[in-house]
This record gives sequence, structure tokens and C-alpha cells, in this order.
Amino acid sequence: MILTFHLSEEPKDRPDSLETLSDLTTQRRQRFFCGVRSASHRLLIAAVHAVGLAAILAVVVALPVAAEEPGFELPDQWRSSSGDDMRWSEPGFDDSSWPVVPILATWDEQGFVGVGGVIWFRQSIVLNGRQLQIARTGDLGVRFGPIVFGGLQVHAGGRLIGQSRGWSAPLPTAATCSFKIPAEVIDKDGVLNLALRVRRVGWASDLSTTGSVFSGQMEIGDFEVLHDRVELERSQTLLSEVSLLILSVVYLLVAAYNLLIFVRRRQEIAYLWFGVFAFSFSVNTFAISAWISEVSDSFGLAIRLSDMSGHIAAAACIQFLCTFFSRPVGRWLRFYQLSHVGLALLIVLWPTVHRVVTSQGARFLWLVPLLAWAMTLIVSEARRGSGAARIMVLSCGILAIFELWQLGVTALGLPLTSPIPLPPLGFALVIISMGLSLSMRFRRVHEQLDQLRIDLESQVADRTRELVVAKEQADSANRLKSEFLANMSHEIRTPLTAVIGMTDLMLEEEHTSIQNERLDVVQRSGVALLDVINDILDLSKIESGNLEIGNAAFDVRSVVHQSLEMVASIAQNKGLAVTAEISADIPRMLCGDGGRIRQVLLNLLSNAAKFTEKGRITVVVDGRNVDEDRYETRFAVTDTGVGIPPDQLEFLFDAFHQVEGSRTRQHEGVGLGLAISRHLTGLMGGDMTVQSTVGQGSTFHFTTLCEIVSEVPRIDTVGLSEGDYRSPVNRETKVLLADDNDMVQRVISQMLEKLGYRVDIVGDGAQALDAVATTPYDVVLLDVQMPRVSGIKVAEKICADQQLQHLPYIIALTGFALAEDRANCIRAGMDDFLAKPVRIQELRLALERATALRSKMAPEA
Repeated sequence: MILTFHLSEEPKDRPDSLETLSDLTTQRRQRFFCGVRSASHRLLIAAVHAVGLAAILAVVVALPVAAEEPGFELPDQWRSSSGDDMRWSEPGFDDSSWPVVPILATWDEQGFVGVGGVIWFRQSIVLNGRQLQIARTGDLGVRFGPIVFGGLQVHAGGRLIGQSRGWSAPLPTAATCSFKIPAEVIDKDGVLNLALRVRRVGWASDLSTTGSVFSGQMEIGDFEVLHDRVELERSQTLLSEVSLLILSVVYLLVAAYNLLIFVRRRQEIAYLWFGVFAFSFSVNTFAISAWISEVSDSFGLAIRLSDMSGHIAAAACIQFLCTFFSRPVGRWLRFYQLSHVGLALLIVLWPTVHRVVTSQGARFLWLVPLLAWAMTLIVSEARRGSGAARIMVLSCGILAIFELWQLGVTALGLPLTSPIPLPPLGFALVIISMGLSLSMRFRRVHEQLDQLRIDLESQVADRTRELVVAKEQADSANRLKSEFLANMSHEIRTPLTAVIGMTDLMLEEEHTSIQNERLDVVQRSGVALLDVINDILDLSKIESGNLEIGNAAFDVRSVVHQSLEMVASIAQNKGLAVTAEISADIPRMLCGDGGRIRQVLLNLLSNAAKFTEKGRITVVVDGRNVDEDRYETRFAVTDTGVGIPPDQLEFLFDAFHQVEGSRTRQHEGVGLGLAISRHLTGLMGGDMTVQSTVGQGSTFHFTTLCEIVSEVPRIDTVGLSEGDYRSPVNRETKVLLADDNDMVQRVISQMLEKLGYRVDIVGDGAQALDAVATTPYDVVLLDVQMPRVSGIKVAEKICADQQLQHLPYIIALTGFALAEDRANCIRAGMDDFLAKPVRIQELRLALERATALRSKMAPEA
């Protein structure tokens, strides 16, 4: 029993380390944890009451009613001998040579100190009349007080009638036992021969000089009465330690509560360590109580559980206190903490319980540094004003008083009594103080979180209002930017119409070579400026997300040939060979945006011609079927030009980036073509890459994803041949030009006259409406932006005029070149769209479409 007291003093309180609660929580989560906390507290209190009442009721109900008839004490003098021979249980065995010893004396008095093994005790008992009367009914039995650190087998008349609990366990639990004696083992003279085969665990029994075979008395009498006394003794023992059982259950609930919080909030590591600490104490308290015997007959298991959980609690205590008080775990403290973890592992893994028990004293002393460190830390935190530390100091002081009380009772024999074990109660107070401190921090942190949440909501509301205002400002800025770009496009395209248009007209006349060269420079400069404007508009649409990809049938081969024709003159002037290799496996027609593919291909060909001084430019086109309906076309444009430095490749597709970025660069451009081209290929389901070697040339690869056209559509070619546009039919076509710009009027009118059309000119929208109302014009070239009445309003009024005999073919003539501008014109009732600057070939094709359409719509003679 002294060993049991050692085990109960072994484990000391040890909370775990925790992280400071610092993360921001939502209102729902905060409400959840408040609910969990209050509900858990109520559940904890209710569970304690329920467990306590249930345990008391269970024990009271289980208490047997002891019979009033007393038993008879067995003789104290028995013959005894160490060793083991089953023949010694026989009634006829001669044990006269065995010494007679008092069986209830100590092992030292019996002379068996140091014996580890089997010891036999024999006695012949002459039963009296009452005992014989009970024996004849078959109800005679014997009761032996608990054998400490050993086991017991009882033989009556040479027959084994029973054995104590845990007989086969290396270190059995001490328990009182009773056995029924069969009537047939008693001889005719009323003599009962008893033989006790006692297994003595020598190393454990020798720990106490007062140890003996039994720690109680021996009785013989009515078996039911003796058995009831055994059960009564067991029940009283369990009842005396109900408080330990309740504490164990409370610790378990505390552990579950804290671990549940940790599972819900993984960043709150403090709850994990405190949960481990409480769970360790739950196991330890249960293991040192008599209730462990209800689970196992092995006292060695109880020792391992109590000692192991004590060291785990010690390690958890260090981690908890350091985390709770935001203290780092130093190197030596970490070593000390890990030593307790190692000791816990050794206790579990050690083959025999012998070393576990004999090392208890040293391991108990190893807890002293922990107690000193913990008290120093808690006191220092209390001096710094920590309310939680002050609560812990108070509970630790009470624990120290209880420990001194128990030490005085056990070591000094002081007449101090207590209805309940005081050290476990002291440990309970320590755990309660730690849990209360943790709860206080939890509440304080959540109050701070509530305030932070309120502040955050206020900041979010303010920021939301700011973002709404910023968004409105950004939308307004985007609208202004779009309007600015549209207006600038219109204002630049209008004079470009005069520059490029007049140049086209003049190039068709006879001039000297110098004049032709100068006109060519003017024309190429105008076209270059127009390309810059188009690129800026495309970039604006890309940034705003308004760039759309068309979906119509086109011929890949025609797109490639048209692109090559556009750069043929530049390549011819530089002496470059331009070739194309188109795979025969490419479908005849694909469905996609052929114009955008031509734009990308033309940009790459123009760059190749620009940066190549000699050699060749090659276009390779092939592809593959992605599935039954889609086809991936691969384009490769290779040149033998100057190449691109490796450090420039990753920036090549950035907007406004130029490899030759200095003021002394030799080639023109603003650095938008490649950025726009790569974005276009992305919109068409492909990508663009480049491979280049300085001094050897570059290869640009790009892919597009198009739908396969199963049936090649029949394309009706309408229009007139090259020689037809000067025929009398054209001269009969009446054309009205409505534009407020004098230069545009002069350029467009001269183009029309050169193409063989008669033209009338007005300067604003109101004049255009009057002219259409009085003259049946076949075609109206209508500028969109005009004074008094805009071109859009003019088109709407013409289409809505019911008095007109026939509607003219309306062609929009505008400097607004965005896709939405074209859509606005079509919605207003216009039939075609020409963006300024207008080239003479574009004008000719538009008029041919108008003439062909009107010819089909004219009634047959």
C-alpha cells in the first residue's frame, strides 16, 4: 500500500503550451464558440453531478447486506516451506519436518524475505459442530484477506478449489477472496486439510518490512456470508474513492472540451496542450484509484498508466505554461521536457514492471525541477500583474498545503484525518485554476475580437464607399478615354482621308520619277500613321475587354496570299525572297475570324520585312484536327534578319516595348503590333511564341483554333469588272456626298469622278435630308459626325420616311472606326460602312456592292 501512495504522489500538474488567440473571427463563429463555451460549462457541471450521484447510487445498490452470523477465525499457526511440489497439497503428505510459522506474521518474522517464488502453507482443521452442520449442506467456505504482491491457490483435501484474482499476472492486484469448500473433501472425522500455494513477488514484497502473506484475517464459515463480506469490503473500498473517479471523469470532460475547441480552431494551440494535460491527469487519477481494479487484475498495468501519464502531464505542463505566458522554451528546458517524454516511453516499453517501480523514487525527484521552475514562472508573472498567474499561485499554494498534510500523515504519523484524499483534490484545484485562466483569456481575446470585428466592419463600410466612388470615377474615366480615342480617331482620320486619298489619285497620274518617289513617301507615311491609330484602338479595346472575334467562313490559303501581296512591294524593294509553304491537309474552308488572322500574319510579315536586309522570308502553314469539329492551324513566319537578343525575349510581347528603344533606332513603330497579335491569337484559342538567334534571324509561331466547315459555301461574286466601272450604267447612278469637311468633300468627289460616278455634295445633315427628299439618289455617302443633324439621325429619318419612292443605299463615311460604331450605323439603317481615310479601291468596291444590289432589286421590264 505504501507503493500505492508513491504512485498517487508521482504525477504533478502539467498544462500544455498554447498559442495566443489572435486571428479575426466572423460573427457566426464567435457566436458558435460562445455557445460551445456556455453549453460546455453547463454540461460539465451536470456531468459531475450525474457521475457522482450515479457512482454513489451504484455502490449503495451494489452493497450486499452482510449476514449477522459471524465466521470462525482460522488457526494462526501453519506449517510452511518454500518450493513447489503439487504433492504437498495431498492430505496424506507428511509435513512434520516443516517449521510452524504464524501465517499472519510478516515475511521477515516468517523468514521468507528475499524469496521470490512459491511458498506452501498447510493446516489440518478439526471442524466443530456448527461448521460440520454447514459443511453437510455444501455451504462451507473460507475467506482470506488480500495477499499483497502475489497470488494464492487454495487446495482442500488435495483438490484445488480456487485461486485469487490475477493469479497469472506478474504483479496482481491485492484483493480479498472467498472459496466454497466441497463437502466430500472433509473426512469422516470432520477434519479439513487446507493447503495454500502462495506465489510471492519477492522484489515487490521486500519493499516493505511490514509486508505479510495477508493484510487481513482468515475465516471459515457460511460461504454466502463470507462472500458477502468480500463484496462489502470491495464496495466500501470503491465507495471511499468515488471522489477520485469523479475527478477522473471531470478531467476527461475538460480534456474533451479543450480538444474540441482546438479541432474547431487549429491556431489556438493552447487548447491542445491543456487538453493533453487534462487527459493525462484523467488517466493518472483513474490509475491510482481502486477503480482501476474493475478494469484489470494487473497492478503492474496501473503502475505503468499512472507513472506514464504523470510524465506526459509534466511535459505538457511545460509547453502549456510557456505558451500561455508567451515564454520561449529554452534549450535546457526543452531537454528537460523531452526527458519526461522519454521516461514515459520507457515506462510503456520496459519488459518488466520491476524497474518501473524501483525507479519511482528517482523519477519523483526528477519532478522537483519542474515544480521549482513552474512556481518561479507563475510567481514572476503574478508580480507583473497577471491575474491568471495569481489564480495559479493560489491553487498551487493550496496543493502544497495538501501535500504537506499527506506527508505528515504518511511519513510522520500525525493524527490528521480527511474524508477524501487531499493531494488529488489539490491537483484538481490546479487544473481548475489553469482552465479558469484559459477561459479568462478566451473571453478577453473574444472581447477584443468583437471590437476588432466592429472596427473592421466600419472600415469595410468606409472602404466600400470609397471603392464605389473610385469605381464611378474609373467608369467615368473609361468613358472619357473611349470618347477621347473615338474623337481623336475621327479628327486624325479625317485629314488622313485627304492625304492618302489625294496621294492615291496623284499616283495614278503621270509624274516624274522624283515626284512619284515623293508621293510614295507621303502615301507610306499616311498608311503608317493609320496603322498606329488602328493599333491604339485595338489596344484600347483589349484593355476594356471589348475586342470581339468574328466567326465566318474563310479560306486560309487566300488569307496567306493576301498577306503576302501586301508586303510584296516592300520585300521586292529590298531584294528579299518571300515564299509560302501551305500543307495540303488544311481544310478548304474554316470558320473563324479570317480578318484577325490576316492582321496577325501581316504584322509578323511586316516586322520580318522591316528587320531583314537580305535573305528570305518564309511562311509555313500546317495544322491538325483537335476533334471532329475543330481544327488547329499552325503558322510560322521565319526571316533571316538581325534577330532578337535573349534578354529581350521575355519582354517582346509587352505593349509599347521595342527592342530598339533608343532615339537612334533605325526602324519605325510604337511597339504595339506583337502585343496585340499575341492577344488576338489568345482570343482565337491559340498562342504565340518566338525563337530567335542574333544575326541569324527569328521564327514566330502562332496557332488558331477554328471550326471545320463541312460543306464549302457557295460565294456569289457580285460587282463589276475593272473595265465596267466607267460604263454608262455607272454614270446614271446618282450619288450624294454629305460631309462637313471641305478637304474630304474634294477628295471623295474626285475619287467618285475618277470612278465614273456623278456626285452632288452637301455640307450638313439638314441639307442631306432636303436633298434626298427632292432628288431620288441611288447612293448616299453619309458622314456620321456633322453639324445640325448627325449622320445617324439622317439615316434614321430617311429609313422612316414613308413618302420616299425608294430608299437610297446608305454608306457610312466616318472617322469612328470601332466595332460599336459600325454596329450603331447598321442599327440606324445604313447599308455599308467605310472608315476614314477612304482608299479609292475600298470606295469602288462599296459602290459596286451598292450598284449590284440595286440592279437585283430593280423590277424586270
